Amino acid sequence: EEWDHPIQFVLTLIGYSVGLNAIWRFPYVVMVNGGGAFLVPYFIFLVLCGMPFCYMEFTLGQFTGLSPVKAFDFAPLFKGIGWAMVFVSAICCFYYNVIMAWCFYYFGMSFQWEVPWKTCGNPWNTDKCFTYSDFLNSSNANINLTDRISSTEEFWENKILEKSSDIGDFGGMNWVLFGCLLAAWVLTFLCLSRGIKSSGYVVYVTAPLPFIFLTIIIIRGVTLPGAWIGLEFYLKPKWEKLRELKIWTTAAIQMFYSLGPGYGALITMSSYNKYNKKIHWDA
Repeated sequence: EEWDHPIQFVLTLIGYSVGLNAIWRFPYVVMVNGGGAFLVPYFIFLVLCGMPFCYMEFTLGQFTGLSPVKAFDFAPLFKGIGWAMVFVSAICCFYYNVIMAWCFYYFGMSFQWEVPWKTCGNPWNTDKCFTYSDFLNSSNANINLTDRISSTEEFWENKILEKSSDIGDFGGMNWVLFGCLLAAWVLTFLCLSRGIKSSGYVVYVTAPLPFIFLTIIIIRGVTLPGAWIGLEFYLKPKWEKLRELKIWTTAAIQMFYSLGPGYGALITMSSYNKYNKKIHWDA
């Protein structure tokens, strides 16, 4: 079985690399690890480690035409690597679908004229709740908001997560979130049910979609009041951070999140290529 068109392989790689991670994790990692300075070790690892890893896995998958579990049959000592890749991918599938469930929840709630996380006074809010307008008023009137909790945070912790006081309190079943999680798994099944015959066409939509969302978010963000102040705070390089080992290890970890080597997916996707396909440009 092979891809119907070579572009499907490229789009699948793009969709695999640019997803929730780009919208959710990467901006946070950049902000807390020196802003623009973080991009230096990140691109170094991307070029020196990421690209060779991708090329290696593309070569292994395309040459053998097998999944990670079988691709290492040429060396019995390495068989455990394939199973480890499947195990790691399974863990990622579980938590990524939970994140997708949260996204579905927020997406559904955002169709209201006034989103519920904007205000206090809801059943899930506490006496410590404050809103964005309260924050603006406090800035003008020098009001102290220490030990207060934003309405968005209380919506997240008390409404969506239904966070309990300790790990011994399991709480009840959140049926709405359960429905969102079920929808995420059903969508995953439909995309993969016929192998690359279905996923190969799904990527025509899912691959460009994150770029569309990111473009909309960027345009909306830079047109808000004080946007350039925020961008300066976010991206202003803190070059002294480059002397810390933590920023380099974080950049290496982020490279694995961005490109996804070591999870087995690259081997699987490249196994559907034609045997003589030139993959160095794809890598």
